[in-house]
Amino acid sequence: MNFSSVSVGSTQDNLGDVVLPSFDLWAYVGSSWVHQATISNPASSSNDASPYDSGPHAFYTFTGLSVTADQLRITATPGVPGSWMFVDEVTFNATPVPEPTTWAMLLAGLGLVAGARRRSRR
Repeated sequence: MNFSSVSVGSTQDNLGDVVLPSFDLWAYVGSSWVHQATISNPASSSNDASPYDSGPHAFYTFTGLSVTADQLRITATPGVPGSWMFVDEVTFNATPVPEPTTWAMLLAGLGLVAGARRRSRR
C-alpha cells in the first residue's frame, strides 16, 4: 500500500493525569522498521479539557507521506513521564499498489483490443 497520510486521535483531561503524547511513524521496509515522521506535543496544560466534555478531541495527522509499505507502526510517548495517555481512532489513508500480474493482464487486454480493432479494419 502507498500511504499518503495517517491520523491519530488523542485527548487530555483537566486533572493533569492524562497528557497529549508525541507520535512517531514507522514503516516496515525490507526487513527493518524505518522512521518516517514525528509529531511533537510538548507537555502543556493549554490542551486540558473538562472530564465531562463530550465534544470531539484533537486529531494529529502525518501528511504529505508517500510511504509504500506492507506495515506501519505508530508509537506514542507521553510528554510527562508516568502519565496516562489516550490514543484512538487511527486512520490510514492509502491507495493500493497494483500487483505485477494486474499490470500484465491490463497490457494483454489492451493488446487484444488493439489487435481486434486492427483486424476489423482489414
